[in-house]
Amino acid sequence: MKRIISSLKQSFKIKNKKLLFLLLFLIQIGFIVLISYLFVHYYTIIMNLLNSIIQGIEQLTPESLADMQQSLRMYANLEKVTSTFSLAILVMYLVYAVLNGLNWDFTNMLVNKKLKFPKYEAQFAVLAFIFLLPAMIIFRAILNSLIQLDFLYPMKIIAGLIILATWYFMMIAFALINKYKLNKLKQHLKQTFIIGCKKAKILIPTYLIIIVVLSAFFTLIYLVQDIESLSVLILSIVLFMLSIVWSRIYFLTTMKNLS
Repeated sequence: MKRIISSLKQSFKIKNKKLLFLLLFLIQIGFIVLISYLFVHYYTIIMNLLNSIIQGIEQLTPESLADMQQSLRMYANLEKVTSTFSLAILVMYLVYAVLNGLNWDFTNMLVNKKLKFPKYEAQFAVLAFIFLLPAMIIFRAILNSLIQLDFLYPMKIIAGLIILATWYFMMIAFALINKYKLNKLKQHLKQTFIIGCKKAKILIPTYLIIIVVLSAFFTLIYLVQDIESLSVLILSIVLFMLSIVWSRIYFLTTMKNLS
């Protein structure tokens, strides 16, 4: 408990690193703005394609089933949905890998006084891919199977646990980048799970504190939406962004104190 509180206090001691903290904050804003734009952009395209497919299905008649051109148009739109979704995932992954890689690298510099750009970026991208791809596959499989069985509540619980577990081990893996080279990936991953399990008494409470803080500020954004005050909404968003930046500092500080 002492280590947790000590790391918590240390995470706020950035008096001589305000410019670096500001840089982290600006990168975080850039990431959120860009990823939000990309999400809306690709979501709009996919929904338009799906609407055209639904309209085509609704207009089907026994006579139109023989119309090959209409069938081909619907099939082409369906293929566009798949290709657009795949492109959206790829683009958003690249944005995540580049901008969040920078954020973790500069946070590592702030906490450990080490900067490994661009090696940190490369390792971050590889680790993010390793953790996110299996999680997405498992999440999608559970989603499909549980939707078919109409078990909506268990689906949410299982999906939530997958996300929490993935994020927990991802944060540990990112925190260990400065200790391992890319050619030591197997050892890096092994040590990630060893530390995640052996040091769980310290890391899980730290992780839960981070989740509580982020959830609190995110809930604040949700609550102030009904208040007709743009300044209050902007303030709540800024606080949420600051809490994301702080969460990395706190977690890396905890990992540093463990070693």
